[in-house]
Amino acid sequence: FSSPSSPPHPPSLPCRAAILDCDGVITSGALLISCQAAFLPIGYTISQDGTILGNGFPPYNLSILTLEAGVQKFLITATTGVTGASTLASVSIPAYLQCHTPSDYASSVSCSSNIPLTGAQCIIDVGPATPCIFPMNTSTLAPGTHNITISNSNLSSSTSFVLKAYLQCHTPSDYASSVSCSSNIPLTGAQCIIDVGPATPCTFPVNTSTLVPGTHYITISYGNLSSSASFILEGLPPLVPEIDQLYVLEKDIAISIHWTANTTFLRPISSYTLQVSSTTAFNQTLTLTNTSYILRMGVARGHTYVFQVRAMNAYGSGNYSDSRSLTVPNSGLLVPWWAWLIVALLLLLALLLCCVFCCCLFCCFKKAKQQTYIVKEYKADTGKNFEAAEEYQTTISI
Repeated sequence: FSSPSSPPHPPSLPCRAAILDCDGVITSGALLISCQAAFLPIGYTISQDGTILGNGFPPYNLSILTLEAGVQKFLITATTGVTGASTLASVSIPAYLQCHTPSDYASSVSCSSNIPLTGAQCIIDVGPATPCIFPMNTSTLAPGTHNITISNSNLSSSTSFVLKAYLQCHTPSDYASSVSCSSNIPLTGAQCIIDVGPATPCTFPVNTSTLVPGTHYITISYGNLSSSASFILEGLPPLVPEIDQLYVLEKDIAISIHWTANTTFLRPISSYTLQVSSTTAFNQTLTLTNTSYILRMGVARGHTYVFQVRAMNAYGSGNYSDSRSLTVPNSGLLVPWWAWLIVALLLLLALLLCCVFCCCLFCCFKKAKQQTYIVKEYKADTGKNFEAAEEYQTTISI
């Protein structure tokens, strides 16, 4: 810090009264200015380019970050209330760069510098020089200590900051079969654990199709690096069930209905609502927990009944299924589908028995015809009685 000669002192003051000495020291990112006067001033003022930077008695503590790097001039004035003395001083403000290491995960690091950013270049670690933009994007940097250098013309300054290992997962706003996560831990060779499950190789986005609604935790680890995060999966109303069986029962006039459940982990089913309507203005709404129901009350011959079903859970009600209708015959035997199956099986069995009977009959006929031929041949050859024919047949067979 240097002070040029003071301007001529006022004639009413001694020579020494016009002398004003000021010293400046830069320490811990600040400019500290102290002054001494040969008279007893009642106040001081420090200004730069017409802007007052401070009033009162020194020392003045000015942050370097508020002062542009390079040679700066300050006007310091001491007054006695009647007159005073001033000195125009020049001081070389060093380039300064300060970055604030985030206390937890952040995709950017805030930095401050007294080097003009217009035209400034920044270098992170040993990477290429790029135009400086603060806050600085750190999403592509690995955990650990990093160095940053800012330069503009002949001004340059460097500092360092530390990035912690982090894992951040974004809870989906609605149902998704996967959750997006980001981490500065290298994924190659990293292991991930969801809740208390086994460690598996990390793959992002994370498959959540087998997870139930609620809060889940994921931990990523690689070597001595580890980080955890949580995400919430919101449950949703059930999907639409499908009516797959609808028929009239035989014994009593009733209708049997069955439907299939359509569930996922995020869309569980707790109960069903079955709606029944008919041409007789018969309407009924039932709450069920099973996937089947037999409708007896209100069923009459010659009427058509329409059915719809939907599923419900703690998160709401799903949509109704497509309508299925069934008309109860006016008369005649009401035979369910399984009865026709039994009839078909009985017919098949009867056909089988008929084939066996025909085969046996054919074999018996053939045997009788063979015996008649043997008797005729025996009588023609021997002229003996029929009783010896059996012995003759054995001879012929041998």
